[in-house]
Amino acid sequence: MSTEATTTFFPDIRSNQLLGGLPGEFLARHRRDFKMIFHSTGEVLDAGGGREKRMLFPLDCVVSLVGAARDGAHTEYAMVGREGAVGLSLFLGGGIADGKAIIERSGAAAHVPARLLSHEDCECGPLYTALLHYTHAFIVDLSRTAVCNSLHSVEQRLCRWLLIAADRMQATRLRMTHERLAMLLGVSRESVSIAAGRLQRDSVIRYARGRISIDDRAALESFACDCYSPAKSDDRYRRDGSGSDQARPVPEASEATRPPLRDLRWNAGR
Repeated sequence: MSTEATTTFFPDIRSNQLLGGLPGEFLARHRRDFKMIFHSTGEVLDAGGGREKRMLFPLDCVVSLVGAARDGAHTEYAMVGREGAVGLSLFLGGGIADGKAIIERSGAAAHVPARLLSHEDCECGPLYTALLHYTHAFIVDLSRTAVCNSLHSVEQRLCRWLLIAADRMQATRLRMTHERLAMLLGVSRESVSIAAGRLQRDSVIRYARGRISIDDRAALESFACDCYSPAKSDDRYRRDGSGSDQARPVPEASEATRPPLRDLRWNAGR
């Protein structure tokens, strides 16, 4: 269930690294165009931007992009946090996405109307350029995921997924069942249980009652395939590709400890 903002008590819009790299005057000028919405865990969105044709820029929520086969099977092909945006098909001119966006961790997002994404509008050039760089990095990640899913073991893929999830969620404790992990990885539950069991026996992770704790990050990285290494840094997603546009860091916080929305303020106009 999503909740549209009725006050300004939301995270700073610059928490999203794409938006955070934009000129302050651009954010201030278009402040009224950004619709701030809180999304709950498990909420299913249209990955193509929905009826209102808006892109979603996570501020502190995390989104899984999931594709479906004709037989109803689902698998995750990307995870998006504050480094990126959801709805690239809208930016690229298609407007239709083959899949769904599922809120993996609840939180706020800025929704941006399609008219701000046009390269024909010079005033919106900074956002268009930022999205071009992000789209390139996103496509590279998709190709890497395809290679990983084809060539690497379930254990390596599980390690990679846990590392990326920890990065996106800024946390070492994740709410995740074996059933859901199996769906996201496109493998059987038994395969996930065996792989997770090995990691737990080696004291790399702890798993209990639908929660996974990463106890030894270095070991987890060593067990993961090389496909994770390029994803360590979010610099690739920034608008000039150099990492020079530093977004304000977001401290690690679990869903239980993150402050309520009324204590968070959107400061785009400052």
